[in-house]
Amino acid sequence: MQKELEYLYHLERFGIKPGLAVMKELMDVLGHPEKSFKSIHITGTNGKGSTCAMLESILRESGFKTALYTSPHLYAFNERIKVSGVAISDSDLISLIQEIRVAVEHNNLQPTFFEFTTALAFLYFARSNIDIAVIEVGMGGRLDATNVITPLLSIITNVGLDHMEFLGNTVEEIAREKAGIIKDSVPVITREEGASVVKILEDEAGRKNTQVIRAQGIVKTNVVRSDLSGQDIDVAGEKIAMRIHLPLLGAHQIKNLEVVLAACGELMGAGLRMSQEDISRGVSLTVWEGRLQVVSQKPLILVDGAHNGDGAQALVSFLETMPVFDVLVYAAKKGKNIADVLSLILPRCKRVIITKGSYMPEDPDVIARIVRDVGHGVEVRESVSDAVKLGLEYVGTDGSILIAGSLYMIPDALAFLKENEV
Repeated sequence: MQKELEYLYHLERFGIKPGLAVMKELMDVLGHPEKSFKSIHITGTNGKGSTCAMLESILRESGFKTALYTSPHLYAFNERIKVSGVAISDSDLISLIQEIRVAVEHNNLQPTFFEFTTALAFLYFARSNIDIAVIEVGMGGRLDATNVITPLLSIITNVGLDHMEFLGNTVEEIAREKAGIIKDSVPVITREEGASVVKILEDEAGRKNTQVIRAQGIVKTNVVRSDLSGQDIDVAGEKIAMRIHLPLLGAHQIKNLEVVLAACGELMGAGLRMSQEDISRGVSLTVWEGRLQVVSQKPLILVDGAHNGDGAQALVSFLETMPVFDVLVYAAKKGKNIADVLSLILPRCKRVIITKGSYMPEDPDVIARIVRDVGHGVEVRESVSDAVKLGLEYVGTDGSILIAGSLYMIPDALAFLKENEV
């Protein structure tokens, strides 16, 4: 499979090319697999992955044959493409890469890595005879490769500042890009609170003969218990009223849950079979690794891919409910607003170790200078495993380590901890 993946990753030479022309031509060449299954389309600056995971789990527990398309992966490329909770097999992946490569070369197309991957996912889903797919936008929405689908429901979790080099310099500009997933007569659910962003979404929905449903207006939640094992939440809505155990940590995940439950209500109204028990069980079984994940309690090790300002704020809101961490192990992807993220996280940590992830990493020495500029001591380790090992040496069994920043360092950290039985 290495040869096929090398070909796929080599497509990154085409970079990121926002636009749907190549994707539409590719869908035509492949017989329009995207039209053969029902789908739910999800975008947002933060929370879209967690929302996808919860919704897919609920649909699967409701008896549907589901598909899930998300990015990036943590350990293996296959994780991006799942049917009924199971990642695509190596043999299916090899076969589809080879097939689509022939089609691409025969028709003189030049898809980007993400366009090829999205086409592969849609073809796999079509041939798997799924009932419904949960599709995560790669970036933005309007010009994203996934935006060739016409879903049952569109979801825009929230809008913040990220990928500004492609999407715009203000939340309003970014909101217009994300609003591009809104389709004619397809309902839209959001948990966005900013008035200017909501108006942009509502204006676009009006042009598309549909409406924006604000999750916080139709689903009410009340946390009755919260600890490192998860959150127990009383939920009240028009179609849903129950207590739910949410294994995902953080107040921001409650907002994501409200979006998911609003989506369930809308899907039930559209005729999809879902019981309250299915919904409760689906939420309780949700796994979304690498996001506010407690790996160990002695020592306390918390892992989170908080890569942008809003993500860092969500992390810090959770950290403020806990004692200051003894060690922060941090890495960042090149191009991120590192100073803003660190300004939020550093006050919650005593000692800092900088390292780098596996993909487009920012130079650890560059990050270290930012840390030193605010008067914080810092150490640098080139490898994630060395950084985590040093952190463990500092804290022993009774301390605490926060591993945060680039999602591309999380797999190495988790692998090291697993190998060393931490």
